[in-house]
Amino acid sequence: MAIDAISSPSMELSRRERERQAETLGLQAVELRLRGRAADAKEHADAGIELLGGLLAQWPDDQPTRYVLAGQLYNRAAIFEDLGRPSAGIPDARRSVDLYQELAEVMPAAVNQGADAQLRLARLMAHDTAAGLMRDVPYDLDARPATADDVVRTGSAALDTYELRAQAGQASPSDLARARWSWAEVLRLLTTTPRLDVLHAYVLSLEASYIIGAELTAEDRRRRAQALSAAVRLQRTLDDEIIDLRSAANAAVEEWWTLTAEGHNTHAPCLAAVYDLAMLARENGAEDVRDVLLMGRTVLDAMSRPLDPESAAIAVAIADLLHEV
Repeated sequence: MAIDAISSPSMELSRRERERQAETLGLQAVELRLRGRAADAKEHADAGIELLGGLLAQWPDDQPTRYVLAGQLYNRAAIFEDLGRPSAGIPDARRSVDLYQELAEVMPAAVNQGADAQLRLARLMAHDTAAGLMRDVPYDLDARPATADDVVRTGSAALDTYELRAQAGQASPSDLARARWSWAEVLRLLTTTPRLDVLHAYVLSLEASYIIGAELTAEDRRRRAQALSAAVRLQRTLDDEIIDLRSAANAAVEEWWTLTAEGHNTHAPCLAAVYDLAMLARENGAEDVRDVLLMGRTVLDAMSRPLDPESAAIAVAIADLLHEV
């Protein structure tokens, strides 16, 4: 998707034309990210944010433009996470939080979005803290990596905001499911061993997800699939009985399979979910082990090469298991 015609904003364009271009670029970035094209999404996000920065340089107090910029920074922070550079997204997430908090006084919708941005910031900080890697871009936290306490404080405050607003009818089930999933991800990233509280956090996100209803978006479904897969793996490791494992594993495969069939670049998580289901069926002596393994091979056949390391390992395991059953 080319952006050559609008990658260098011209001062000859009207203000409204520049605003429309920035909005279009932002929407295209979101769509590309959902399709698994993170590098292309970043190119569009960069161009949109550049346009918005130019507008604010001329009209610094324009609240609608500041609101759009907060959303595009929030989205670009997620793109950095998809690209495997979560620390590079921290400045965007932090600036998004600041903008939403400033706007919340005059735009009630910015309260929820500010809490969203704060949870995204916590998740990026959790990546950074867990990995202990040199950051791509420094962020202002006394020039040091965030501690686990910093991350928990940031994320828990945002989750509390969402829980209270949901109780007051000011946040939708989709909002709440997203917030709870983000919090579960934060906890997962901060733990070195499987823990029951992390499993509970994913289950709470699923509870909210299953009451969303007809408004369920592809991104809602992706988060539900991620939560299902995470809950299945945690429960198998913890040997606890919080969820029905087989039902959850089936549901995870169904969600990932549908997303993949619709053209989303979700082959790798779909393959992993199928493999989880196959292993669970094998452990329980189920009769459909071979059928599930063949589903995995179908996913593998559709994947581009070379495979990522996890998918390559699963491919070998599936081949070996098919010789056994």
